[in-house]
Amino acid sequence: ATIHVTVPRAFRGRRNGVTVHRGDIEADETAHRDGVPVTAPLRTIADVARRDPAGARIALTEALEQGIVLGSKLSEAAQRYPDLRSAFTQDR
Repeated sequence: ATIHVTVPRAFRGRRNGVTVHRGDIEADETAHRDGVPVTAPLRTIADVARRDPAGARIALTEALEQGIVLGSKLSEAAQRYPDLRSAFTQDR
């Protein structure tokens, strides 16, 4: 499995088995998990939605069910992350 990471645009590192995506990351979009910097759940799901809307839909559903993401934050998140909107809709 390939690991995908989003890094600041100035970052120039590479590693086998890691797909690097560059983008602007605001301070409020990050956290630390076991000492590792990570993007916040909604930012992560929005990043996934850009390439895999169905996968983002699954991740969003699970995050809501587990209380990782609050439903009350979705409207604001959709404004901030337009790609996230694809996770709200069903392709049928």
